[in-house]
Amino acid sequence: MADVFARGGKAGGPTEAEVKEPDAKIGRLAVENHFSGRGLKR
Repeated sequence: MADVFARGGKAGGPTEAEVKEPDAKIGRLAVENHFSGRGLKR
């Protein structure tokens, strides 16, 4: 928390790389869930 004050009150957000990896994983899981759900309904 001290680093927020050291930067003048501006909180640094996650980097682009830190965002892309979880987004890719969420997308992959969404596709897997979609296809596995369709298979169970047949």
